[in-house]
Amino acid sequence: INYRTDKLYYTMYVNTGSSARVPSLSQQLIRITAPIPADIQQNIKSEQRQMSEIGLSVSASDKKSPLFLFRNLSLSLFSYQYQNKIRLIPYAGGIHHLFDNHQKASNRGYEASVEIAIFRDYLSLNLSSARFYFSDPLAFPLKPSAKETAILRYRAGILKGEFICFRESEKLGLIAAPDAGFSKLTFSEVKIDNY
Repeated sequence: INYRTDKLYYTMYVNTGSSARVPSLSQQLIRITAPIPADIQQNIKSEQRQMSEIGLSVSASDKKSPLFLFRNLSLSLFSYQYQNKIRLIPYAGGIHHLFDNHQKASNRGYEASVEIAIFRDYLSLNLSSARFYFSDPLAFPLKPSAKETAILRYRAGILKGEFICFRESEKLGLIAAPDAGFSKLTFSEVKIDNY
């Protein structure tokens, strides 16, 4: 759905559907070439996914504001439901990766961003945020539950530059070993400031 006023464009969308993911031949064959921990089932099942998403985008139609200009705002809400989710698991002591199924899993959350310009593009600021609510974090190995980014760009004649701040929440993962089965890994929160 699209709608326009004198100053703003509005776009709204809704998506829903389902999909299937069949295990690849390499994902199946790796089980023959690498020892398999006892708690990993021998056959990978096809993954089933149901998806729902709703989103809104608002952007400025007036690009000539002399002082302050709102450029764009976007927001999306999503929900993914999985049956037999295929997940990747690193294999300890080798270059292999194993794959198995997590019987039921879900991921719900939102992604949002806003961009503004100041003094006719001499300064611009882009802020983005995302939250992911997992039914079980170990069904989504190494996926953060939160991400934030702030980017400030400046331009003065031939000089250009940007400042970037980034944060990513703690992540959980699994590693597989022939005798020990699964072991849980925790990766600390990441913060980056760069310019």
